[in-house]
Amino acid sequence: MYGGWYDGNPARLKPPADAEVAFEVAALAGGVEALVARAQALADGARSAGGPIGRPADADSLRLACQLIEWAVVAEPDSAAVRAAASEIYALRRDSERSLMAKGIYGEAAERR
Repeated sequence: MYGGWYDGNPARLKPPADAEVAFEVAALAGGVEALVARAQALADGARSAGGPIGRPADADSLRLACQLIEWAVVAEPDSAAVRAAASEIYALRRDSERSLMAKGIYGEAAERR
């Protein structure tokens, strides 16, 4: 870290609002449905990889699935289908975590979706 607040990536020094990024990524992906489909595919891949979730590849897939589904929720917050998919993905992430704090955060995210 550079002084504790700059990670060396200039795009993150003064980033755009999360909503702006979500709308742009959804547009680039071909719509919110494409984000949801990819997030679900990543989560399904992590779930069916065999063995306990938490291996590096599985954890990376779930991290990416959470980011994609969060963009979908921000881009289309009133969609029940998007929120249901987010709830499932965050519940899977909760179940894969070892940290009690992380379990609580992801569990709350699953419930509020």
